[in-house]
Amino acid sequence: MVKVTVTESRRVFITTGNVIGSEGEANASIVRWRMPRVIDGVDMSTCRMQVNYENAEGTGDVAEVVNPDIGERVMLLDWRVSALARAKAGAVTAGLELTGKDADGNIIVFRTESAQLAVREPHPD
Repeated sequence: MVKVTVTESRRVFITTGNVIGSEGEANASIVRWRMPRVIDGVDMSTCRMQVNYENAEGTGDVAEVVNPDIGERVMLLDWRVSALARAKAGAVTAGLELTGKDADGNIIVFRTESAQLAVREPHPD
């Protein structure tokens, strides 16, 4: 499992591994994002959460996060990496996007920096 930490300033840090889809590794196609629950006064747990990504060929898509674990101060969000993302060897670029409303009812969109992940061998299940 690849683990990515998101800071309040939307920066991302890969904290464990960066290779997705390695055969024989448990949870090899899961990327876990760890981030603060509240950023700029907005409770991110109330937002729609998705991952925007591009595979090594530049083909992109959007995936919803799965199994959100919402704590008092921290959220853990999993991305089950799709066959499209793992279809070609090379770099996969992925970032979180959360859409919700602030205290005044204004729509806010929170985007992180992108994380660069690696696919060593294609796995187009």
